[in-house]
Amino acid sequence: MAGYLAEIALGLNWLNPDSSSLINAGANFAPTTIGRGEYWRLLVSIFLHAGIFHLALNLYALIGFGPMAESALGRWRFVFIFILSGVVGGLCSMLANPITTSIGCSGANLGIIGALMLSSWLKRAELSARLSRPQLLLLAIFLLYSLLLGLSSTYIDNGAHLGGFITGMFASLLLTKPANRKVSFFSSAPAKALALTAVIPVLIAVDQKRIDNNNDVKCCIEHMDAVALLKEKKYFHGIEKLDAAHAFKPSDTSVLADRARALVEIGRFDKALADIDKVIEQHPKDRLALMNKASIYHKMKDDHRAIAEMDKAIALEAKPLGLIGIFSSFQNIFSTTGKQEESTFYNNRAWFKLANGQIDSALEDCNQAIKINRSSSTAYDTRSLAYYLQGKYQLADQDLVSAIRCNNKDGAFYYHRTLTLMALGKATDAKAALARYRELDYKPEAWEPKVPADIN
Repeated sequence: MAGYLAEIALGLNWLNPDSSSLINAGANFAPTTIGRGEYWRLLVSIFLHAGIFHLALNLYALIGFGPMAESALGRWRFVFIFILSGVVGGLCSMLANPITTSIGCSGANLGIIGALMLSSWLKRAELSARLSRPQLLLLAIFLLYSLLLGLSSTYIDNGAHLGGFITGMFASLLLTKPANRKVSFFSSAPAKALALTAVIPVLIAVDQKRIDNNNDVKCCIEHMDAVALLKEKKYFHGIEKLDAAHAFKPSDTSVLADRARALVEIGRFDKALADIDKVIEQHPKDRLALMNKASIYHKMKDDHRAIAEMDKAIALEAKPLGLIGIFSSFQNIFSTTGKQEESTFYNNRAWFKLANGQIDSALEDCNQAIKINRSSSTAYDTRSLAYYLQGKYQLADQDLVSAIRCNNKDGAFYYHRTLTLMALGKATDAKAALARYRELDYKPEAWEPKVPADIN
């Protein structure tokens, strides 16, 4: 719980933090944990979680089995097995997939479950702390089902789960003893615990071999460096890194999508379109890729095609199936991210329609965007421009007040408010809005109305 609260304090999304934020917070990730020697991540990542639901699931398992396992193993054995299983689970996760982001105590939880199951089966635990044979069988069936489910899901880290479970069972075998067996120094629990930790440097060495000359890892490192450069608006250097990442793994669509966005920034629209087409070829139902393609067409001043691509994106409603799909849908009920994304589809189509002169249709999309997400400042701004073009200046100003209330650092809002206030005859207020717009350095598109020259 303390680790999760630390995440929130660092500004991570409480419900569904992204991978890069988790890595920055201390998640286990082979290119940094092994590649850069940041081994502390193996321990820290056990106490971090990918959102409140991930934390709740792991706490439920820990509360359900923890007290019984602690009674069966003893407090110090319990703590040792929990941490060892978590660390070994993290190393096994990297071994299974060196570019996955591993986080959470599920490997550690499965370690203590494995230890409890073995000590119960071998009758090395007190009778009151043992699982019965029927309980052991049901638990084994559930764990097998989880393993099979993990083969078809990116949400379940089978490497960490298996590594933690096997570690817990093996640790229980060594650290618990049959009744009436004499103990020597070399067969004592501390000596065996020390021996068990020897698996950690061995697995680190194996993981190092795994990531050496691994094109997936090299692609990931170049991609991470590129993303950092793009955030600093160093587009040419970022594209060089993305080219290198693409050379290591030509099929990586996330690299192609980021390169397309970077190419747009330097005006290479044809190459950007070629990259995004490759993404869509592999993932025809990728709504974000379709929206990015629409944005490229808009930059090319081909708004008919931009609107057509947005029509395709909006028509593709996500329909998750199965247990993971149900979980994701339940998660989205509490998430603002899903609402923001869905609202953005309608807002972007509205913007392209305004550029194409379809004002009434754009207004319908704006209303839908605001209906989905009433805190969407960009949707209020787009609707204000639609009202302005219709001559409804008072309604336009009301929307701009709402947009600025949500976000007072977007120059577009102040540019459009300058236009609206001038139309309303409020020259003094218009000059104040113009000054703020210039501070924020918004660059209006060619089709947008121009601020009257007499305001300067």
